[in-house]
Amino acid sequence: MSTTTRSTASRLHGLFTKTPVAAPAATVAGGSSPVTTPAVVATKSGRVKELYKARSLERLVAMFKESSKERRFRARWGIYEETVRRLMRANRHDWIEEILEEQKKYPDVSREGFNVRLIRLYGDAGMFEHARKVFDEMPGRSSKITVLSFNALLAAAVHSKKYDVAKELFEELPAKMEIKPDVFSYNIVVKGLCEAGSLDAAASLIDEMEEKQICQPNVVTFNTLLDGFYSNSRFDEGDAIWARLMKHENVSPDVKSYSAKFMGLAKQKRAQEAVELVVEMKEKGLEPDAICWHNLIKGFVNEANVEAAKQWYGEMRSRECKPHRMTFAALIPFVCGEGDDAGFGFKLAMDIFGTKQLVDQGLLQRVVDALAKAGKVKEAEEVVALGMNNGYYQYSKLCLPSTGVA
Repeated sequence: MSTTTRSTASRLHGLFTKTPVAAPAATVAGGSSPVTTPAVVATKSGRVKELYKARSLERLVAMFKESSKERRFRARWGIYEETVRRLMRANRHDWIEEILEEQKKYPDVSREGFNVRLIRLYGDAGMFEHARKVFDEMPGRSSKITVLSFNALLAAAVHSKKYDVAKELFEELPAKMEIKPDVFSYNIVVKGLCEAGSLDAAASLIDEMEEKQICQPNVVTFNTLLDGFYSNSRFDEGDAIWARLMKHENVSPDVKSYSAKFMGLAKQKRAQEAVELVVEMKEKGLEPDAICWHNLIKGFVNEANVEAAKQWYGEMRSRECKPHRMTFAALIPFVCGEGDDAGFGFKLAMDIFGTKQLVDQGLLQRVVDALAKAGKVKEAEEVVALGMNNGYYQYSKLCLPSTGVA
């Protein structure tokens, strides 16, 4: 490891404190306002518990429709999300339509918030046409339409990967319906354009926001663009967005901003610059998360710097940060191959089991093979044994190699 890297690591080890950092509130697509989950409400029949336990999807649908008759049940957001999620996994869009269309016969449908729920659920299921129908029917049900329902419709289009439709709605609906887009509207469209690969069009929306003085971009706007440009290896444009963020009077970078920057530096094999940014983060009161650490470590893997990769993995663990499974996927092939350090591979395997990570079985087999080749038979046997019996998942095909074991 270089002297510079070792020096920076030493400074950081003493610099960081172990004060836990509160997680940010969950947001909807595009960085929309936090959604408050309603408090648990008991129903007379206890149907909610039965719904969660129902194994038959047909029975689930029937119970959901029956439970929907109760006003208190309809106030619950979580059970709606979970039910739609289960039906999505089974590819039963017909039943999703059945339970959501059923909701239209209740008086709640005159409230914008209830319609927003239906629009978002249809969007999550990739059923944009149904989401649009709910939106179009709102005036006939005496439900007001504000930027809240407009944003839900935009998000439904993006979730359904109808990016051109989202852009068209964004450009045409506000004037027709006298709706003023807000920063969340812009963020949803920026996200959609980035996913569609229209990065320049997405970046131009920051200029539009500021020139028209409609609203100001926020950190989500910048983060979405940073991730879009860096993940597509458009480093110059990503660096320009980064420079703009760092100079912005009203927006400060957050952990996700730095994570995107780390990704860009890792791809360019400029990991040492990311190390300096870790120091900068701490000075700003920001604690790197698992994705930040992963991108930093991946940078050193890309540079074939095994000692630095191990050093920063150790620093991450000393911060009591649970590694992301992508980090194991990057490190294990490296240290067990080019890095020629089966012992560190064993440590990584123990961390996989210790943090109850679900990883590809081939990663663990890679560790077993490297240990056996290095003559560390007991360690190889321990990995196989833990793979078979670890209390959370059975890696049933792990085995010692037929050769290379004394």
